[in-house]
Amino acid sequence: MVAWDVAEVESAQIATDLVQRACLKEHFHRPSGFGGRQCQQPALIFHADNSNAMRGATLESRLEEMGVLRSFSRQRVSNDNPYSESLFRTVKYRPDYPSRTFANI
Repeated sequence: MVAWDVAEVESAQIATDLVQRACLKEHFHRPSGFGGRQCQQPALIFHADNSNAMRGATLESRLEEMGVLRSFSRQRVSNDNPYSESLFRTVKYRPDYPSRTFANI
């Protein structure tokens, strides 16, 4: 994981901003010849779930501009990322976790 964010809502604009900040932080630049056979640099792949924010046109166009390929989890399959799914299960079935609540977002 190279970037993360916490927000009160899920939106394509928030996802787009996060991906752009991550690419800047990691000094990723669009490979020359991206999308053609002459591109020699391996592509950066952004893997996400099938939510509306991740499939939105805002994020899609920004990834295309930056030269990032998209990959998605299989539909109705929640186990493509076992680490995050394990955390979600813990939070869902352990209402006392974490033992000390957060003061704010």
